[in-house]
Parts: sequence; C-alpha cells; structure tokens
Amino acid sequence: MPPNPFARLVLLSWLVLVSVVLWEDRGILRTPLYEQADDAANALSISRAKHGTEIYGNYSRFEFRHPGPAFVYVYAAGEAVLDDCLGLVAPRHNAHLLTGILLQAAFLALAIGIAASHSGYPTRSALLLTGVGLVHFAFVPGSFSQVWPPLVLIMPFVLFCVAAASVAAGRTGNTVWLALAAAFLLHGHIAQFLFVGGVLLLLLGLAARRSLVGDPLPYPTRGRCAAVALIAALTVLPWVIDAFRGRESNLFDIWLHMKRSDGDPTRPGWLAAVADTASYFCYCARQDDWFSPGAVLAWRQFTRSYGLGALAGIAGISACGFTLWGRRSSRAPSAVFQRHLAAVCALSVLLCVVWALRQDGGITFFNSLFIFGLMMALWIIPGLTLAEAAPGWAVGAVAALLAGTLAVAAGRYGKMPDYMEGDTVGREAATAVPLSLSREAHPGRAKLLVFAHDDWDQAVSVAAALNRMGIRSFVPQSSNGDWKVMFGEDHLIGSLEQARALGPFSWWRPAPGSRAGTRLVDDLRDDFPGRERSRFPFAFDLRHPGESFGLAAPEDGYTWTESKVVFIRLWSEAARSDVRMTFRAYGLPLRHHKFQRVRVQVNGTELPGLRIGGLSDYSVTVPRAYWNGGAPAGLVELALELPDSARLAVQPRSKSMETRLLGICIRALTFEPIAPDAPAKRPTTW
Repeated sequence: MPPNPFARLVLLSWLVLVSVVLWEDRGILRTPLYEQADDAANALSISRAKHGTEIYGNYSRFEFRHPGPAFVYVYAAGEAVLDDCLGLVAPRHNAHLLTGILLQAAFLALAIGIAASHSGYPTRSALLLTGVGLVHFAFVPGSFSQVWPPLVLIMPFVLFCVAAASVAAGRTGNTVWLALAAAFLLHGHIAQFLFVGGVLLLLLGLAARRSLVGDPLPYPTRGRCAAVALIAALTVLPWVIDAFRGRESNLFDIWLHMKRSDGDPTRPGWLAAVADTASYFCYCARQDDWFSPGAVLAWRQFTRSYGLGALAGIAGISACGFTLWGRRSSRAPSAVFQRHLAAVCALSVLLCVVWALRQDGGITFFNSLFIFGLMMALWIIPGLTLAEAAPGWAVGAVAALLAGTLAVAAGRYGKMPDYMEGDTVGREAATAVPLSLSREAHPGRAKLLVFAHDDWDQAVSVAAALNRMGIRSFVPQSSNGDWKVMFGEDHLIGSLEQARALGPFSWWRPAPGSRAGTRLVDDLRDDFPGRERSRFPFAFDLRHPGESFGLAAPEDGYTWTESKVVFIRLWSEAARSDVRMTFRAYGLPLRHHKFQRVRVQVNGTELPGLRIGGLSDYSVTVPRAYWNGGAPAGLVELALELPDSARLAVQPRSKSMETRLLGICIRALTFEPIAPDAPAKRPTTW
C-alpha cells in the first residue's frame, strides 16, 4: 500500500470497485466484442487519437462535435497498452471497454477517497462509501462497463462535485482533481460548460466570503498549481487549434446550432423539466417514454414502474436533510465538507432543471444520464455521518445489508442497458467485411461507402471493421445529415488530386435494400453482374442516384451536390464516337460569385472545366478513348470537383440556416454520342 493515507484510500476503493465489476463482467476478458453504431464512430476517433491527430470529442446529432477528445485519448492509450503491447484482450473494442472500466472506477475511487479523507474514520468511510457506490450503480446499467459517451460522464461528475466541495471546505490540494474532472466533463459534452461554470462560480463566491470573514482558503502548492495549469492548457489546446479554422471550425458549428435552435418549440416547459430531473432520482432511464414531445405524463404508470426507485430517492434525500440538520452547527471537518457538498449538489440540481429547459428537440434520456453521478454525490452526505457516528454493530449491519443488496443485484454490472443494442451488427461486420474483401480482385483498395441515411449504423460499423483491418474507407459528405462529424474529415475526399492519390476505389453499399433484408453486403461490384448496359443516348436517373457519392437525396426530380467531390458510376455500351455530357443545372448563388466552377474527370482523365451559373444546359465533350478507358470497357467513373461549394449558413452576413455543403443543383444529366460530322456545342469552360 502507498504510504500516503489519501493514496491508500483511493487505491483500496479502486481495487474493490474494479474487482467487483470485472468479476461480474469477466466476459470482457475472454469474449471478442466488436464496435457498432456509436461505438464504431468512436473507434474511428480513437484510431485518429492513436496517431495524435484527433482534436474533437464524440459527434452530436446536431451536426457538430462535442468540445474535446480527452476520453478517446485514454481509450487510445488503453488500446496501445492492453491490446497492442500486452495482448491481454482482443479485439480492440475489448481494450476500450476494459480501459473504460479502469478509468470510471478511478474517477469514483478518487471521489470516495476525497470524501473519506474528511472523516475521522477514513478507512471505514472509504469502505462504506465504496459499498454504497456499488449498490447505487448496480441499478444504473452500463455506468462502469460501457464507453457510450452519455454514460461516461457519470463518474467524472461525482468527482467534480466532491472535489469542488472539498476545495470549498479548505482542502485546496484537491484543485488538481477538480481540474481533472472538469476537463473530462468539458471535453465530454457541450452542456457541461453550464455545470462546470456554475459550480466554479459558486466556489469563487464561497472563497470570497471566507476572505471577507478573515478565514481565506490556503493557496495550493506550486506543484499543484503547475499541475492545474497543465490540465487547463491541455483542455483548451484543441479549442485553440480548432478556432484557427474560422467559420469552418467546430466552435462555429456549435455557435451556429445554438443560433439556429434558439426558440425551439420542442423544448420542454418548467413542469416537464422538473419532472425530467426528478425522474433520474427514481432510477429511471426511459425519459423519452414520459417527457419527450407527444408523450403523455402517466403518473400512475410511472409510479408502478419506478415506485421502488422513487422510495430509494426519497430515502436518500431525507437522509441528507436529516444529516445536515443534525450537524448544522458542527465544526468537524466532515460536517463542514458535507455542508459544502450539499451546496454544490443543490446548485447542480437547479442547473439540471435549466439544462432540461434548454434541450433541443425535446427531452431525451441520454442527455442527462450524468445525474446518476449527482445522486452518488448526495449519497455520500449521510454515508459519511453513518461511518463516523454509528456504533460498530450498526456499521456492520449496514455493511451486511449492502452485501445482501449486492448479492441480489449480482450480474447487473455486466448487463447491457435496455436502451442499448448488443454488438450484433458489429459481429456481422467482422465476418462480412473479410468475406467481401476475399472476393475482390484488389482487396487493399480504399472503399467508397454508399448508403442511405437510415442505414448509418451499419455503414459506420463497416467503416470501423475496415479500419480495424487497415483498409481505408470514405463516405459522402452529406446525405440528409453531415457525415463529417460522425466519420471524421479523414474519411472525406476534398479534391480530385486527393481522389487520385487515394484511389482507385472499390464501391461498397454496406446496407443494401430494406433494413429487414440482407445487411453488410457489397453489391456494387466492378463488373456490375447481371446489369443491362445503358444504350446511347441515356440519362442518369436523378430520382434514384444510388450509384453515386456526394449527391443529396432527390428532391422532386432534381438533386444538389453536397460534397466538394462527387463520384458517379455508369454502366453503358462502349462508345463508338465521342460523347457529349450535358448538365441541365444552376449554381448556388454566392455573394460576389456569378457561377460555380466544376472540374470534370472521366475514368481518371481530366476534361476542360465548366462554369455553371443560372439554369441552363452546360456541356463538355468526352473523347471516345476516355469513355472506353474503364475496366471493363463501359464502366465509366465520373468525378466532379466543386471547389466553390459552400454552406450558406457560414457565409458572412448570411441569414440562411442551410448547413449543407451545396454546389450545383442538377436538373438533368444526359449522355449522347457526337456524330463525326455534327457541329460541336461550345462548352462553357474555365
């Protein structure tokens, strides 16, 4: 054991937590697990972190990334040590999950160690609070064993509340742990700026009050100040790097979302916000069923479902009130700490209601799962008093009760939350991707993933499986949503030069057809088996632009380009003459621009570019040799670069809220042979 008493308390608690959780979730050490959906998107981010290039947190459904990558760098380090170096677990998702358990247990153990250090019986308090924590989180599935971003904020929130109360009570040495917890919270979710900022303001107010009455807080040592400065610097570094991107930065996207969602009519009212916050104290994690837009507040049904949880919450809050009232005048270190912890928790509850009022799109359960961490902070208040004031037999009885509760709750730490799926799609991808690669003539080629919006979970699972095998994959810029924030910019193609460097590509459709049908199959083979060749003249079907990359969903017979680079594949008869390719289109009007430039490449050879302005026909001639240059002949790959594509919402002084990356609106795209003696149409080129 370490000689430092605080270190001993933390290590003791951490060992107990890890032992219990890993025993009940021991399958993580022997059963291969695979990323899918959100975990797959996080795996792509973790891969970037292993190379030191990630500066963003997990993606938001509102088309921005959360502020920072603290969690993914820890998972990347865990993967490097546990999988790559030691080989303790495999595949890599097992390493991520094991790292998550060790990290979350460390956050909670630090919180328990800080709280117990204020007690006159620190070891007894640490053990009792560890037992309370195990019982409490047994009824919050996934709180230790999952790396899903909404769940991983729970334990840092416990540490943040406890460390803030300890600093306010005079233990300024704990500013290091306060800064560490704040850093993970701020990087983990944009809403945590509300809580971290509010609690820090409270802390400053309490410090100022102590100074006024002649009892100032002691100043931290130079070493601790240096540690806090380092944590603060690492916290803001990704934001500084991102800020240099200006209107293309993630910070601007966050501001844009706040501006666009201001006055959102689906935000809840005060009653729903208070009820939502209170429901977590009843151990409810299905708020969508009760408080989301259109849901009916059925109190009787809620009481039947969560009555025992409500009783536990009431008992905990009542115990806090009884403890605080009984020790209201005590100057004992634990009593002073308890009062400050109560103030931090009371403010946090109020801020939870404020946060519920600000939730865009209505109340969603995963937005506030961190409240379970706030509950644990509240349980610490009566737990400390019990450990200090109760006789030995009473503490033993409580310990026996906790042990019995743990026995009843056995198996819950390894249980998947009922709102999460298993890794079925991830396992399918782990099997289907190698099989698909084995059928390819060039399996090492980068893959273009073409998929419908509703099949995003399967597409990102395939991308993660390819990444795990060292195969690069790329996705459309947007398709009724911004895939840049989910897959990352390293999975997008930004220019023809980049396409040449990264290609040639294999085209995959990770989730063809109905979601109820066959999944994870690459049905866009290079030879188009069983497909009839198009006969000249013919048009590209804008109503079903499936064999394309970077086009928007069809809108009444037309489509927008939504990427800097668009790919279109055609399967036609061999050309017997040059081919005229004609766009009936118009360009996105931008301030100071009368046209949109379009660079055109056919089967790897660049043609004269086009300038597309108002709605008209714009043509370019494709030499016969270029058209027939595919393998096999008749397989034509068009690549269009649109360097002037823009999001209207980020243009200076623009009032538009359009966030798609738009270039040209295509009304028709046709191909016709040019007779040898036919007069050539003059193309509009640049």
